[in-house]
Amino acid sequence: MVCPSGMPLARSMAAFAPRKGDGLVVELGAGTGTVTRQLLDAGIAPRRLVVVEQSPVMVSLLRERFPQLAILEADARWLADCLPRDRQVDCIVSSLPLLSLNERVRNQIISAMFEVLHEGGLLIQYTYSCLLYTSDAADEEDSVD
Repeated sequence: MVCPSGMPLARSMAAFAPRKGDGLVVELGAGTGTVTRQLLDAGIAPRRLVVVEQSPVMVSLLRERFPQLAILEADARWLADCLPRDRQVDCIVSSLPLLSLNERVRNQIISAMFEVLHEGGLLIQYTYSCLLYTSDAADEEDSVD
């Protein structure tokens, strides 16, 4: 099941992306394109925006919705292999569910992001986490020593 990020979150993320410059703004895990749309609406030039999505179904949807953009079907772990080597990456906007991935994959993605992000570049990341608390854990947190 795909649960797109809401407009307020997408607008907030897009508000931080740098509008000036020639470097790339790379979006990871675009899904249905909610954040993509907000990045464009916020003034990110289509020539600067590169969208990376692993799901072939989502890639087809994104290419239909955003024919003016470079939409890459790729795994974020191998980010350096799919981005143009002659372009600086100014910003990464990630909606990848990092906390739901196993630690090895999560670390590979994080390493890949910092490998391509130029020094002084910006990483914008959101992720959801489901923490399960038992009543015993809640009681321990509430107790006073």
